[in-house]
Amino acid sequence: MPAPLCLGAPFFAVCPSDPDSGLCSRHAALLQKDLDQADLAAFLIGDIQEFRSAADISHSLGELYKLQARNKITPRRAAVMAYSANLLLRTLPAIALETDPAAGVTRILRYAALRS
Repeated sequence: MPAPLCLGAPFFAVCPSDPDSGLCSRHAALLQKDLDQADLAAFLIGDIQEFRSAADISHSLGELYKLQARNKITPRRAAVMAYSANLLLRTLPAIALETDPAAGVTRILRYAALRS
């Protein structure tokens, strides 16, 4: 198979290709830049206003997974977003305790009883 031609290079030079995309290094960098700058908010959050439940966060993570599987988001950006989702999940118990302290105390007592 002949090497790909880069139409952006002088005299249609043969460029080394990126094995993942099949593009020359210049065009692969442009594609990477487009992926970094893409506005994916509509896909990731839909109509969710606040992430106050595990279901909302799980939905967003599922959409993030789909975007990454389709190569529509860079792995680094996906990792940062997944880490942020992890932090959101970890704050849900504290939010529940603030909104309903009695339920939070009951949950803590049940957990302590199970551990002893």
